[in-house]
Amino acid sequence: MRDKLGRTIAKANLPSKTCIICMRPFTWRKKWERTWDERTTCSTRCLGAARALRSGGGGGGSTAAGADAEGADSSDGSDERRGSVR
Repeated sequence: MRDKLGRTIAKANLPSKTCIICMRPFTWRKKWERTWDERTTCSTRCLGAARALRSGGGGGGSTAAGADAEGADSSDGSDERRGSVR
């Protein structure tokens, strides 16, 4: 990362933020260079959780509903269901 004058910033001095989901700090990464100002989560896992909270799903969305529908057909298909969901 470079400062306003074009000088390279040391890794110890990179900007950091706190994730809105897990509350852990995360630091600037080159791949987030263009979207750093909008970045609020530290990982894709936290991003998925944030989207689920926004949509009101609560943490699984359609995947959990699909697993429940499959389970209703069989009496004890837990082993089969685990293999097909992943």
